[in-house]
Amino acid sequence: MDQNGCVGTTTPQERMNTNYNVGQGRNNIENSHSMMFPNNNYPNRNQISLQTNTHNKDKKPPNFDGTSNWQDFLVQFEMVAAVNKWDDNAKAFELATSLRGVAQGVVTEIEPLRRFDYNYLVSSLTSRFEPVNQENMYKVQMNSFYRKPDQTLPEMAQEIRRITRLAYPTAPIDIRNQLGKDCFVRALNDPKIQLSIFQREPKTIDDCIRFGVEYESFTLDQKRTNNSKQGLRKITETEESDDELVTLDTGATICILHPRKYEILPVEFKPEIKKHKTKLCLPDGGFIDTLGYVELPLQLGKFKVTHKFIIANIDVPAVIGYDFLHKYECILELGKGVLTLGQNRIQCIKESQIDSVFKISIAEKLIIPPNTEIITSGVIKGDASSIMNAMTESLPSKHTNNILIAKAVVDPSCGQIPVRMANITEFEQTIQPDTHVAICEAVEVNIDSNETYVDKLSKVNSVEESKEISSHLKDLEIRSSELLNEDQIKLLNDLLIKYDQTFSKNKSDLGRASAIKHTISTGNAKPIKQAPRRLPLSKRDEVNDEIQRLLDCGVIEPSKSPWASCIVPVTKKSDGSTRICIDFRPLNNITVHDSYPLIRIDDALDALRGCKWLSVMDLSSVGSSHNENDILYRKWIHSTTEETILQLIVPNELKQEILEMLHDDIQSGHLGISKTTARVQNRFYWLGYKQDIIKHLQNCHVCNSRKQSPTRSRRMKRYNVGVPLERVAMDLVGPFPLSYRGNKYALVVSDYFTKWAEGYPLPDMEAQTVADSFIKNFICRFGIPRQIHTDQEGQFESKVFKELCEKLRIHKTRTTAFRPQSDGLVERLNRSIEDIISKYVCKNQRDWDEQLHWALMAYRSSEHETTKLSPCMLMLGREIELPIDLIYGPHPQRDEFPTETEAANSYVHNLETLMWKIQQKARKNIISASEKQKRQYDIKANQNAYKVGEPVWLNILARVKHISPKLQRNWDGPYIITEVISDVIYRIQKNPSSKFQVVHHDRLKPFYGKVDDWFKIPETKSH
Repeated sequence: MDQNGCVGTTTPQERMNTNYNVGQGRNNIENSHSMMFPNNNYPNRNQISLQTNTHNKDKKPPNFDGTSNWQDFLVQFEMVAAVNKWDDNAKAFELATSLRGVAQGVVTEIEPLRRFDYNYLVSSLTSRFEPVNQENMYKVQMNSFYRKPDQTLPEMAQEIRRITRLAYPTAPIDIRNQLGKDCFVRALNDPKIQLSIFQREPKTIDDCIRFGVEYESFTLDQKRTNNSKQGLRKITETEESDDELVTLDTGATICILHPRKYEILPVEFKPEIKKHKTKLCLPDGGFIDTLGYVELPLQLGKFKVTHKFIIANIDVPAVIGYDFLHKYECILELGKGVLTLGQNRIQCIKESQIDSVFKISIAEKLIIPPNTEIITSGVIKGDASSIMNAMTESLPSKHTNNILIAKAVVDPSCGQIPVRMANITEFEQTIQPDTHVAICEAVEVNIDSNETYVDKLSKVNSVEESKEISSHLKDLEIRSSELLNEDQIKLLNDLLIKYDQTFSKNKSDLGRASAIKHTISTGNAKPIKQAPRRLPLSKRDEVNDEIQRLLDCGVIEPSKSPWASCIVPVTKKSDGSTRICIDFRPLNNITVHDSYPLIRIDDALDALRGCKWLSVMDLSSVGSSHNENDILYRKWIHSTTEETILQLIVPNELKQEILEMLHDDIQSGHLGISKTTARVQNRFYWLGYKQDIIKHLQNCHVCNSRKQSPTRSRRMKRYNVGVPLERVAMDLVGPFPLSYRGNKYALVVSDYFTKWAEGYPLPDMEAQTVADSFIKNFICRFGIPRQIHTDQEGQFESKVFKELCEKLRIHKTRTTAFRPQSDGLVERLNRSIEDIISKYVCKNQRDWDEQLHWALMAYRSSEHETTKLSPCMLMLGREIELPIDLIYGPHPQRDEFPTETEAANSYVHNLETLMWKIQQKARKNIISASEKQKRQYDIKANQNAYKVGEPVWLNILARVKHISPKLQRNWDGPYIITEVISDVIYRIQKNPSSKFQVVHHDRLKPFYGKVDDWFKIPETKSH
């Protein structure tokens, strides 16, 4: 068609040429924008246009906005691309242009050079809208999936297929079909249709759909054919405003409105109620009072009119009576269910077709404490706006087995009702959202206006409200607490409070169990008649008093049963009082007794084979003891070998001697708890022998002095710094092979904040040499640090170094003995430097001091794991220039340096700003890294704080010449804690004449033996 609207004809060759020209034009347009898309390359685009026919060229991919399923869109897009024969570049272009909304933002976030990489584009969209490793989430969705309202079975099946595919992506198709079929049946949430599908044994989910549709069609048809009863009819509005169902009652003489419906009317449509003193007569002969009448606007279909309504408490929202039908000449066709009102025909609904039973669910997660009653809000599942009165009942479910739900008459028309629930268990109960807990069914309520009963709700008391012991248990508490400590007394009090109702308050408080009822089976026997018996005169008053007491206690009650039996007064031996017994012997003769079959004795004995309880309980039997040669033995059967062993019962005087012989002697070897217990158990027995063995081994000085070093026991103590040179760590490394320059050691210095590292080769490790090197090489270049942290090497504890720190006002700190972890920064730096030097040093290693400076340069120019910045950036405010920068250009950070025309003050200002920013970033990273290190370290740590005056063992790490460390004892003690310096540092002393030692917590362990009482705990003065 040309510009004038004329239609022309072209030959196939001309159409091909036209396509070819169009393809060229498109390619030219794309080439004209090549500066915007550097990687926009469409090879053989002209050939694509030639090979694509006119029909396939019109196929366009759908649009994707992120709300629909990504995999479904991708499959359809791949099919369109295959039809159009697009290559990867064309597919990337078409995919990017078909995205909308949120999905379009994903392409914007991709680097421009990679936007035309089809595979990368697909992977980016997949990770955004179909993330991997989400199988568990989709499995949970499958387990909680249920049919939504107004959702058809095919729609539900399609959704289940999608979730099943995502939940089990690698499962075979037949397995996925089986899982989808089970999920489909479970999601129906209707036992009738579930049973119908299950009985027909479906093979696939398609069979389930077909069977379910057939069942629903059949039941719907049955409702139409069986519902032939003519009852009240309801009509509804057809406007788009809020519709309201009203009842059309040809037997009602007037129109009636429920008071609650009147209250919710808008103010502009809510006239004042006028007085109306008459009563309304109900079909059953009863009467109800009226509140008055109002003139209200009414719209039925398109028919609008103002009519008079009586306000009365009825069972439906509103009733259209005969007065309305007569006044406006309405025609009601009962057969068709149509109301004709002027020119309007309104379709009516039979009352029997409106749902009258609805499920109630909980909208939010609900947690009910034990022994607690609550009132929460329940949501009506369905349209209950036409029902004014309904009764709620509990819905049996596995989710509400331990919860009681009270019956109540409620108004469900607003969509929410109060639900009263009680947790009668001793445990907390949780109800998940959307859990069906009850049902409500429409009912008719008849209330006598003259008599109104109001029951006051009793207060629900929790068992935790009472925190004091009752008066009748005070004496029991006092008598039971004589031999208990404070913690045990508290546990006893909690126990008495919890089970307060279990104890009798007085002689009359007998209590009665209601958990079970007993019946006496007499078969077909007739009641037994017993003649009255004469009571002695001396017992009559006592019997009468006892009968009255039992009546007052509620143990007995008056009865006229034909099974009455005679009483027999019996005198108690304890206090001579009279108690009443019943002569049930004739009744016992005709009672059908229960059967109690006994097992075979040989089966019972075989069942005891290998049981461990026999070795514990046999002391209660006389047969477990054995007397041989006037010596008392105990028979003990081994649990595994079933061998019978005679154990000598040991008196208290010989217990300690036996333990020393079986553990301390050289033949016993100071073995551990299990081996020592086995030795004692095979020969001897006394009550509590295992506890005595454990206590003996804890107090054994030899065993505790040899045991291996303990595992990490104290949590990490952090020390973070905030500015450069606030704290500097120092250490000596060596000895190394004597270098060509005569050096054998190296002084390593590191700043705690910037992680800047310095290393100075030294010919020796004398204190004067170390101090001179530190002053000339470090202090003269970087300034005086505020604090120096070293180990306890002699060079750093010397008089020279002490005077150096005093003159320069440097705070000197040190690690505890044999605790290199306290100076972890420089210790880890030493390992890194040694590792770098080892890779470049010559074979004889005598050039190590020449490689030291290069190793430090590499360390300072690399990013530190803690600060996430290089030491050069933090110390100098810039990255140093490396040889690679001479070849490939300077570091990007160099672009921030000023040009020749920039003023000096501007450069200083920018440098200060940059230094402030990077130091602030470093502080955050240091805090984050230290928290992570502490968290990982504290996983295996145990809190075991020591107090002043407490005896401890000290782990000895020093080695003695000519003494093998493998045979050396690892612990020495006992030491006394004389001062707690910090959470992890303690000052200890072995005896009054020995020196103090400052040690770390991890080198200590508790001492359980006897200790000389030479240390006096200082008294704390109170002000």
